[in-house]
Amino acid sequence: MTTKKAVIIVQIDIAKAFDKVDRRALASFAQEIIGPAAPEAAAIIKSMYNGDEVLLKSGKAASSIA
Repeated sequence: MTTKKAVIIVQIDIAKAFDKVDRRALASFAQEIIGPAAPEAAAIIKSMYNGDEVLLKSGKAASSIA
């Protein structure tokens, strides 16, 4: 039996991508534009710029960014 699974690849340049954007506008963009298609990505973007910690996981490896 063959099962098909959707694969989503996201590339985010976090070095200086949003340092000059109004954070409220970015949160609104994440919620209204990205949220319906990719709610997890929207939540990550919003948390990255709210001073929250982001936990990145790949398999069993995990790393947090404060």
